[in-house]
Amino acid sequence: MSMPKSSSPVLAAQAVVLLFAKAAGRAHQAAALPARESHADWRHRLGQHWPLLCFAVCAVYSLAGSMIGWMNPLLDAHGFRQTQTAMSVWTMLNGGPLVAYETPVMGPPWSMPYEFPLFQWMVAAVVKVSQVNLDQAGRFVSLLMFWLALIPGYRILSVFRLSRNQRLLILSIIVVSPFYIFWSRAFMIESTALLLSLAFLAAAESFLRTGRWSLAFLAAVFGALAASVKITSFAVYLGALALIVLHRRLPDRANGRGWIRDGLTLAIFGFVCLGPALAWTRYADSLKAQNPIAEFTTTAATTNWNFGTLQQRFSWQTWSQVLNFSCVVDYHWALFATAAAGAVLARRRWAQIAVCVLLYFSAPLVFTNLHRVHWYYAYPNLVFLLLAVGLTVVALLEQADWRRYLGMTLLASTIVFSVYRHQASHAALQSLNRWPTMAAAAALARVTEPDEIVIIYGQEWSSEIPYYARRRALMLPSFLTSEAAARAFGNLAGYKIGALLVVTDGKVAAGWYPDSPNQAILAQLREFGLSATASFYDNTIKIFPPGRFESAYENLDLARREMAKGNFLAAEKALTAAIDEQPNDPNLFEQRALCRLSQQKPTECLADFDDALRLNPVDPAFYADHAVALLKVHRRLLVAVKGRPGLLDPALSSIDRAIATDAYQPRFFQIREQIHLSHGEKYLAEQDQNKANALLRASDQ
Repeated sequence: MSMPKSSSPVLAAQAVVLLFAKAAGRAHQAAALPARESHADWRHRLGQHWPLLCFAVCAVYSLAGSMIGWMNPLLDAHGFRQTQTAMSVWTMLNGGPLVAYETPVMGPPWSMPYEFPLFQWMVAAVVKVSQVNLDQAGRFVSLLMFWLALIPGYRILSVFRLSRNQRLLILSIIVVSPFYIFWSRAFMIESTALLLSLAFLAAAESFLRTGRWSLAFLAAVFGALAASVKITSFAVYLGALALIVLHRRLPDRANGRGWIRDGLTLAIFGFVCLGPALAWTRYADSLKAQNPIAEFTTTAATTNWNFGTLQQRFSWQTWSQVLNFSCVVDYHWALFATAAAGAVLARRRWAQIAVCVLLYFSAPLVFTNLHRVHWYYAYPNLVFLLLAVGLTVVALLEQADWRRYLGMTLLASTIVFSVYRHQASHAALQSLNRWPTMAAAAALARVTEPDEIVIIYGQEWSSEIPYYARRRALMLPSFLTSEAAARAFGNLAGYKIGALLVVTDGKVAAGWYPDSPNQAILAQLREFGLSATASFYDNTIKIFPPGRFESAYENLDLARREMAKGNFLAAEKALTAAIDEQPNDPNLFEQRALCRLSQQKPTECLADFDDALRLNPVDPAFYADHAVALLKVHRRLLVAVKGRPGLLDPALSSIDRAIATDAYQPRFFQIREQIHLSHGEKYLAEQDQNKANALLRASDQ
């Protein structure tokens, strides 16, 4: 998976961690001195508490890294899945069912539940109580679940006979992981499933050790919830419990009654936890079976998709892709190769490290295709690979010779490299705005009413545009058959169709299309009373609005043709007529503003831009055009513009907003260069010129 590069500096982070590692090494030496000589010395205190300091530093960076792009849309990675979860919460907040919850992208009937909606309920509660934005509420709950998962995680580490400081070092490696920084802020159930699975494992292990039935009850509750929320995650931790049982019995392998007792305990836990999950799956499948499209996503219909094939399990390409997600995108092969070499040199904890590696591979061995396709599916099992690295560090630090320094080097390198990888790839990904999707969603919302249904061709069943438009949709995924499509359209009887969206670029279109799609879509436009003139179109998407807006967008097309001919007066007249019929489209005001600017009408031009700004346009090109208009009026001084003594500052604000939305357009930096020159800021202008030239060279390459 290719990712954009970030320009964020990491040298400071590297220096801090390396200096810290050096200080920690000295602290180890100080800790070896007699207590009377070193108790009052700061080096001795550092020797006792440096793992806590290490964890604190990693935790602060992790939290700070999670905040990058916090207010951006849920489109940074796997927006398909993030917005699907968010859309279910949106329906709950608007009176939809809480159990048979809706994900309204496959037409009616709308209920098509997948996971047990514990995470969705928590997000809905946060929105109800705090009134915060839905996107940020989901991110908050997801991140909170990750940090709460450290509590049972810390408890489980006692199985490896680790001290408090050793556990803190291992948790440091996990919290600073670029993978967990990135995915723990996603609007997804992964961290909730991790918390419940770890809580189950901690409670079950404590019950096996102490025999307290209250712990067995807690383990059953946590396990049932974990399996219902995400059974593919829970399966890894049920396997971990089986290994704990095996570890308990091996020293007393001749005790047959002990084997029977612990084996029955494990079987009962499995039955009690998996039973509710299977009951939930059957219930969810019964609801999906009522929808002619969703029935293709039932458990029985997706068995091959979930588990993959035997051929995949023996395919190097499959494993290369699985490991690419966990080891290459988030880290590097060299780090894990170094850790493996360190484990060999440590000559300790080999069995523990091997078990952790086995648990990491267990998930893709069972759910091969899911891990091959989805980056985030490593969430429940990557923790075991990082645990193996942490145990290697601990094993090396337990040595009294030069290997202790190798352990410190491996720890420092892991932390530094985690920070570097996050800054170099994940942070840049978090910062992406993905504004074209938001622009299409805003255009869809402008021409439809909240109770109207949208038909979408060419986007599979991704919830991205329907969610941000806050509209229910009938989407046509590629696995659809013509018979099922006919039934789905038949279910629209009694619903009002508000618009039809079509992906027109064959390179990116993905989904089911009817035979002779152009003629079929034109027939549907007539059938549902929609306009044959698009209200929105970019390089890939066209939106056909209700017939009531047809005249407005015909006038827009007319105005564009007249402007191309230089007939600005006729174009202005057509745009004025369009605005009278559709006063909620900022694009219409922008076009009239540009038309009036060409006629040297600066006051009217800027008034149109002000009207457009009140409609909060999404496209960064709008803000660039606004900045250019302000700059032209400033330079030409065509007439005095009342109430606008300084036009350069608002021009700079507009172009800054354009760059904040899309920082990969050289034109935007060229515009800002001109504004800085008009301000007399030559140094800033030179910086923008260099940035624009760099982007132009990159596009040429």
